[in-house]
Amino acid sequence: MTRFLLIHGSWHGAWCWHKVAPRLEAMGHSVIVPNLLGRGAKSRPFPFVSLRAMVRDIGNTLGKDQKTTIVVHSR
Repeated sequence: MTRFLLIHGSWHGAWCWHKVAPRLEAMGHSVIVPNLLGRGAKSRPFPFVSLRAMVRDIGNTLGKDQKTTIVVHSR
C-alpha cells in the first residue's frame, strides 16, 4: 500500500486531517500526520520558525527508504 504524509496548512495543525487519516488507514495505507514546527507540541515563537526548518523537520520524520505521497493544503 501507499505511505502518505499529510501536511497541514499555515493556520492549522495535524488535527485538521482527523477525518482523512483514519479513512486512509482503514484502506490499509500508512499515514504520517505531523505538526509543523511552531504548532502543537513543537510550539516555538514564529520569528524562529523558518520554512527551511520546517522542511528539515519533516525530512527527518520521513527517512529515505520508502516512497511517500505528500499531500499539503494551503501552505
